[in-house]
Amino acid sequence: MSNYFPYNYAGTDMYREIHDAKAVATTVTLQGEGVPYVLDAWTGEVRVAESWEAVDGGVAVDVTIAPNDSIIIVLATDELAPAVEEVTSFDGSVEVAGWNLFVERWLAGETVLDTRKKMVEIGVIDELKPWNQLSKHLANASGEGTYTATFTMPESFSEGQPSISTWIM
Repeated sequence: MSNYFPYNYAGTDMYREIHDAKAVATTVTLQGEGVPYVLDAWTGEVRVAESWEAVDGGVAVDVTIAPNDSIIIVLATDELAPAVEEVTSFDGSVEVAGWNLFVERWLAGETVLDTRKKMVEIGVIDELKPWNQLSKHLANASGEGTYTATFTMPESFSEGQPSISTWIM
């Protein structure tokens, strides 16, 4: 599985020029093979890219990216594609508490093409909240968070139910 994060920096390397940026519609070619999934970081929606085709050495995907924004594309092999499915029911409940959070915070570099990265260890949190409510160091932060938790499935969980293995992005 490969992850891609195309970003529309609007052809400028100066922050003061970004307000003139326009959305871009283009085709990106991703190295590898498989099915391209578009992940919405705001809603959690996962969907197959609307317009794509396999090409020599990769997959060409049509994208539209808002100015000063990015999208997330996951290129998954056919064997992994069924893992992206919605579990609509579960006979029981599971308490998940004590999430451990590490954040790779992305900070402005000298130009819009440069990104400084800083690891921030938040530690154990009792509930999932927006980052700006967890730490003053994450106010207005962008980056990548890694959440981990351990839980025990109840005895009522049966073999006939879907796998509990989950990717949270």
